[in-house]
Amino acid sequence: MANDMGEVEAHYESLLASVYDWMQGGWDAKAVAARSLFETLGVSGETAVDLGAGTGYQSIPLAELGFEVVAIDSSAEMLAQLSTRADRLAVKVVRDDIANFGAHVRTAPNLIVCMGDTLSHLPTHESVAELLAATWETLAAGGVLVLSFRGGVDLPESNGRFLPIRSDDDRIFTCFIEEVDADYMRVHDVLHTRSDRGFIQQVSSYNKLRLDPAGISAQLDQLGFVETHREDANGFVTLAVAKP
Repeated sequence: MANDMGEVEAHYESLLASVYDWMQGGWDAKAVAARSLFETLGVSGETAVDLGAGTGYQSIPLAELGFEVVAIDSSAEMLAQLSTRADRLAVKVVRDDIANFGAHVRTAPNLIVCMGDTLSHLPTHESVAELLAATWETLAAGGVLVLSFRGGVDLPESNGRFLPIRSDDDRIFTCFIEEVDADYMRVHDVLHTRSDRGFIQQVSSYNKLRLDPAGISAQLDQLGFVETHREDANGFVTLAVAKP
C-alpha cells in the first residue's frame, strides 16, 4: 500500500485549503509560533527551503528573518495565499511534489524545514527515508533541518476517534480517525458550513502515514545529523537536527 498523492492533493483543494488557517486557529498565531521557534533555535544563513509550505506559516517568518526562501507545496490555493502574504519578501513559491525539492534549489541551503502534517502525507515510509536522506545531501555543512509531525504509533480508540477540531457560529470542523494497518491511518474530515438553508456538510478523507518519532530520530542519527532541539506536546513532535 502507498498513500495516493492525488487523493491527498484533491482533499486539500476540495475541502481543507480554503479553511486551513481558520482550522489551525488563525494564520497570525501559527506564524508567531514558528518565528518564536526559529528564534529559539538561533537559525541563521542565506537560504532556506520550506517543504510543505502551505499558506506560509514558516516561509514568511523565515523571509522576515533574512532568509531567501524556496517554498514548495502541491496546493495551488494555499500557495496563492502564501504569494499574497509574501508580497515583496524573498520567497520563491513553487508548486511541486516536495520530493523534487532539489530541482528548485540552486545553492546548498542553510536551513530546511518540513512541518505540520507534511511527512505523513508522503506515499510510504521508504519515501520518508528518501526525503530525509535528500535533506542531508542538500544541506550546507552546518545546516539545520527542522521537522514537526504527529506521532501515529498509538491511535485513539472507540469514541476517542472523533475529534472536534474547531467551531464558530458559521462553521464546525470535526475529524474521525480510522486505523488501516500498522503503517497507515485514514483521516475523515467533516466540515459543516452555515447557509441560508441550514448547515451544509462536506466530507473528504485520505490516508496518512503512521509515523514513529523514535524511528524518525534513529534515521536522522544514522544519516549523521546531530539533534539540537526536541519538543513533544500532545503527541506532536518537533525536532531540530544539525549537519556537522
